[in-house]
Amino acid sequence: MIVLLDGMVLENTSFDSSDRGAVLAAIHKSVASKGRIVSSLSLDGENISEESFLASTQGQELHVKTDSIRNLVSESLQEASRYLPVLVAGLGRIADSLEREKVKDAADSFRQASDGIDWLIHVLTHCQNLLGLKDTEILDGKLDEVRNSLNGRLKDVSASLEAGKYFELSFRLRNELIPELEKLVAYTHSLGAFADGRVQ
Repeated sequence: MIVLLDGMVLENTSFDSSDRGAVLAAIHKSVASKGRIVSSLSLDGENISEESFLASTQGQELHVKTDSIRNLVSESLQEASRYLPVLVAGLGRIADSLEREKVKDAADSFRQASDGIDWLIHVLTHCQNLLGLKDTEILDGKLDEVRNSLNGRLKDVSASLEAGKYFELSFRLRNELIPELEKLVAYTHSLGAFADGRVQ
């Protein structure tokens, strides 16, 4: 089997091409050594997932497209930066709805917002790991503390919702969850600076 990484033949590798796991391991090792990540695979001209490739037994030519880890991280953080103020504004509207006793709308919207917060936390954690940064290297070194606090606030707010304590829920949204969420703005920008090479 011929393996091409971004159009170049993968050389200096010793693996049995029938061992798909060994092929993928060699690809990931080569790609990672260049600070890149696999973005897509195509086997004999057909796009294929890694899982499908592992299960395959046919194919003569595997094309692998890659992307820079820093580019991937930078794009993810830009998306997170755009989403954060939208999420904060949405939580404010949920609190407004609760205070106007529009409970069902607020509850449905909060569940979506909760998924959004989980996504943000995942993005920041994943990007931090890809950049190989410790908490102590990012701003005041308290990103993990903020993440844990945010998760705790989210559980408290969810508990208020489940208990039907809607005015308490509104209070917690405005005075606990939103301020904690806003702390992520600075960390997102800091991680973005690392990804863009503005911090050495």
